[in-house]
Amino acid sequence: MLDSLEPPEKKYERPSISELLEKIENHQKRLTGLLKYYSLFFRGMYEFDQKEYVEAIHYYREALHKAEHLKGKQANRIIGVIHHNLGLVSTRGGNLTDAEYFFRRALEMKDHMNTANSIRTLYMMANVLYQSSKLDEAHLFYEKALKLALHCNEEEYKAKLTIIYSIYEEYNEKEVERSLKYLEKKRLWSEYAELTEKIGDFHFETGNLPKEGIS
Repeated sequence: MLDSLEPPEKKYERPSISELLEKIENHQKRLTGLLKYYSLFFRGMYEFDQKEYVEAIHYYREALHKAEHLKGKQANRIIGVIHHNLGLVSTRGGNLTDAEYFFRRALEMKDHMNTANSIRTLYMMANVLYQSSKLDEAHLFYEKALKLALHCNEEEYKAKLTIIYSIYEEYNEKEVERSLKYLEKKRLWSEYAELTEKIGDFHFETGNLPKEGIS
């Protein structure tokens, strides 16, 4: 099942979040344990997708409460993913303090860090710390995320890390353009839109506005 709001590139067409949610909630009376968790988790994903961030946090917290009663590595991975997604919701809602807290909690989960989700959390932690002007610590997480991205050949995260490094540390126009082209090629529109907006803000704040636009 879907583990994160940032799934890897799809090789086949998956049902939408609303379709999954409908299937689960049609059997609501029989839900217990792990299935109850997934019901709440998908509801949180759905509310996030609808930009209902308060509702998303509510359902993720309920899912977290259920997951904390589960046992084993799978439970620990689930808890890590929920903290990661709570961090995403908080970031999107502009609450960087809460976002930092939730990403730190996810990073504390060893079983979470042994999954593909680890690079996502490291990237988001670096991103949030950069936005919070905690540049030294942000750079440490940037390096950790980049090392893992290079090791796993994660082109998406290499591109995104290149962009945030350019925005907050040392701007490299050619590398930024190359990274944006990769995101565009892979149709990662949400990430593309978010990062181009940040690049636009960077150029505006520094007074270095490109003559022909960002792309």
